[in-house]
Amino acid sequence: MVQVKTEHYEGNKYDNKERFISYFNQKSLIFQSLPNKHSSVLEIGAGNGFLKNYLVAQGVNVKTLDFDQTLHPDYVGDVRNISAVVKDKFDVVVCFEVLEHIPFEDVEKTIMQLRDLTKGTLIISVPQVNIYATFWMKLSLLRPISLYLGIPAFFRRHKFDGQHHWELGAKGFRERRLKKIFSNLNLKLRKTYTDPQDPYHAYFISEK
Repeated sequence: MVQVKTEHYEGNKYDNKERFISYFNQKSLIFQSLPNKHSSVLEIGAGNGFLKNYLVAQGVNVKTLDFDQTLHPDYVGDVRNISAVVKDKFDVVVCFEVLEHIPFEDVEKTIMQLRDLTKGTLIISVPQVNIYATFWMKLSLLRPISLYLGIPAFFRRHKFDGQHHWELGAKGFRERRLKKIFSNLNLKLRKTYTDPQDPYHAYFISEK
């Protein structure tokens, strides 16, 4: 059953300011991880195609996987069984805002399969519900100053809302629980990142 209808990605409401900050972070982290400009990328979750179209325009070889064939992904299938669908390996595998759509008990075996599809780098982002404070300031002639401070919303229980089975920071879903999965799978976390201008998304950049 498709959780997110195709029309969810349509129109100005979906592509708001925060979404474009998220796109910026996604493409930046990908380019930081590519061996060269024409490397291969597997994107889990086709979405509205914005990220793929941007990367392809820059010369990157991108393939997508999605459960929903109406989004026209290159591979159609459930990310929890991706190894049965995708046989190629990619320089970088990215999974942005997807894992929360599956039960947390399926996350480790899913990340394991994603690990096996990358030649080097796996980048994941998930939503987080931390209690946070952010700061961003720009003065002329100086680089911007930004700061993010967050703590888990450990008192908040997350209930399945028709799309998200879990969100990082809610009760029972502390960040260290996700980090332990990376450790169990012998994935080295090169970087974890939250943009002060988009505190809802937490990024995990890992290498084999």
